[in-house]
Amino acid sequence: MKLLNMFLNLLSADSYPVETIVEKGEKGLQWHPEKALDTLPNMGKGMLVIFVIIGVIILATLVINKVFSNKK
Repeated sequence: MKLLNMFLNLLSADSYPVETIVEKGEKGLQWHPEKALDTLPNMGKGMLVIFVIIGVIILATLVINKVFSNKK
């Protein structure tokens, strides 16, 4: 839900002046190497989901090929 709200806020860009976005970017985009290890579990979960989805697509393709193949 939080991600959806962020996306909707991005779509309504006219409600945010350009100066505000630039100022937030200059202040908010900083490198914190000590927090890099905190992001690894989320990145791992994301990669796992990607691999599972790719696996499902491969399996679905194999099943569809088996069902609809016209071998004579």
